[in-house]
Amino acid sequence: MTHLNILEKAEFIKEHAEKESTGTPTELAQRLNISERSLYRIISSLKNMGHSITYSRCKQSYCYANEKEEVQLQKFLCKDK
Repeated sequence: MTHLNILEKAEFIKEHAEKESTGTPTELAQRLNISERSLYRIISSLKNMGHSITYSRCKQSYCYANEKEEVQLQKFLCKDK
């Protein structure tokens, strides 16, 4: 994943978030050849554009939250981990 522009990286993140196959932030940043801080900036931009991307500790992946209740349920189910 070298020399991808920001839009290509954002598209990669969106595609893999849909599949829930991004891996951890560290792993994803390494795959995109960027720093974790840059990854967080891209994800923040996606959220500002209306994408409901969230990180699931249980799945160890970014994913799309369909509803707030789903995110709250994940937090409840993962709190012991």
